[in-house]
Amino acid sequence: MLQKPNAYSGLIALALASVANAEVDFNRDIRPILSRNCTTCHGGVKQAGGVSFIHREQALGEGKSGYPVIVPGKPDDSELIYRITTDDEDDKMPPAQEHPEGLTDTEIQLLTDWVKEGAEWDEHWSFNPPQPAPLPHTTDSNWPKQTLDYFILSRLESESLEPSATASPAEWLRRASFDLTGLPPSAELLRQLEQDAPDESAFVRAVDELLESPSFGERWASLWMDLARYADSAGFEKDPHRDIWPYRDWLIRAFNSDMPFDEFTIKQLAGDLLASPKPDDIIATAFHRNTMTNTEGGTDDEEFRVAAVGDRINTTWTVWQGLTFGCVQCHDHPYDPFEHEEYFQFMAFFNSTEDCDLRNEYPVWAVPHDPARYDEALSLDRKVQQLLEETNAFGRDLAGKVGDWTPVEPEKLEPSHGKLTTGDDGQIRSLGTIPSVSQYKL
Repeated sequence: MLQKPNAYSGLIALALASVANAEVDFNRDIRPILSRNCTTCHGGVKQAGGVSFIHREQALGEGKSGYPVIVPGKPDDSELIYRITTDDEDDKMPPAQEHPEGLTDTEIQLLTDWVKEGAEWDEHWSFNPPQPAPLPHTTDSNWPKQTLDYFILSRLESESLEPSATASPAEWLRRASFDLTGLPPSAELLRQLEQDAPDESAFVRAVDELLESPSFGERWASLWMDLARYADSAGFEKDPHRDIWPYRDWLIRAFNSDMPFDEFTIKQLAGDLLASPKPDDIIATAFHRNTMTNTEGGTDDEEFRVAAVGDRINTTWTVWQGLTFGCVQCHDHPYDPFEHEEYFQFMAFFNSTEDCDLRNEYPVWAVPHDPARYDEALSLDRKVQQLLEETNAFGRDLAGKVGDWTPVEPEKLEPSHGKLTTGDDGQIRSLGTIPSVSQYKL
């Protein structure tokens, strides 16, 4: 049992009655206190004294002091409560030299009540499913056209403001056209809208026509290309040219055909792993073939291969989950519920890719300029792969028919790439990045 100073019992009486009587909410009341005062030293990056307030299981540990940091339901046994209430300047948290303002009496009471109530934890609000909110009251029931409008109008009315005047058909069409196609509308489309307005179906027809425009796919593909870190070059040092325009064209076709998002996702992350991948499925995987390649002399190929794997991990989580998962590569995430080890567990998904950090960017597929010949080109590529497998099969079959092997120690090993080592069992092992053009001289 920790020895608490007498001042601790007096703090309870100082707390506001509204705080003392209300149930404490972790996200509303506790997380801001911890983020403001504690996690700089006791978080994902730095865990002073072996204490972290990022994950509940860590906060319930003992740390280097040997005392449990938080004992749910027992503030008197919790090191956290002792540290924020003690008068001993050597023990008091947060340290006065770093937080001269310290915790307020209300904040101390909130932490104490939270521990007393069981120290319940909750994820950040963005990880909890949203719950529908009741529509707010508004004085004008005619202005709202959809659910969101009620919330906008309610806020405007609370500020004694009125909605802006309804946009003219020309203003509306200009905004819609730039949003959907990135281009101003045609004069013909404008004339048709002004002729049919204010009929609401006229606006629907205008939107449909903009969605049918080839420019729609070009506009939205350009935004996705930013997420895919698209570039026609390798990125590092001399930044040599890279042919990846077929992926750009695939994106445009995907948007213009209104490809379902689940299909859009699967093709880009694993189109080559589908049961019978089509040419477009292979092209779509260029999303993750567009990592940077370092062809500078003297670099370690394996180092930059691993860097490319990390780039694929970080990009996948940023694009599809909207999360800075890359932080977890070095430490537990200070904001999201991810632990350091989980980054490398996820790494296994991309750490088996066939490519390596070399100038030839193997494996590649020669894509015809004419999409009508895609199937022919893919069939030829698969035939080449089949012949390579048959050639290698001959050596494997021969090795299987031989009886006991007699180890022979080579006098000299000269690999064109990587490193060759000889083990005690006589096997010669190849280490490092091994491109398909490697040659071994023994």
